[in-house]
Amino acid sequence: MTYAIISNWSSEEEIDHKSVAYAETALLPMLKLLGADYVYLCKTSKNAFSVITIYPDESTASNASAKQDAIHEKTAKELPISLISDARGEVIAKLE
Repeated sequence: MTYAIISNWSSEEEIDHKSVAYAETALLPMLKLLGADYVYLCKTSKNAFSVITIYPDESTASNASAKQDAIHEKTAKELPISLISDARGEVIAKLE
């Protein structure tokens, strides 16, 4: 069953085109390489965003988690952001 991780981030600076371009070219592709089927970046306020990552199953998501810690560390060096919270769980319904 499909599995989702939703992480919420805060930035010291306003989310701008440069930040989004970095995410699109570096961060989101890294998550795809870790097994994600889909990755969405949602700007939730001037200084915050959420990353919604959809994996084919919980096992793939769990295997990616340790590697994601390295991505978080790299991101913190490139952008002044902090992880606020995350939620994980099985996708039990969807509408496409």
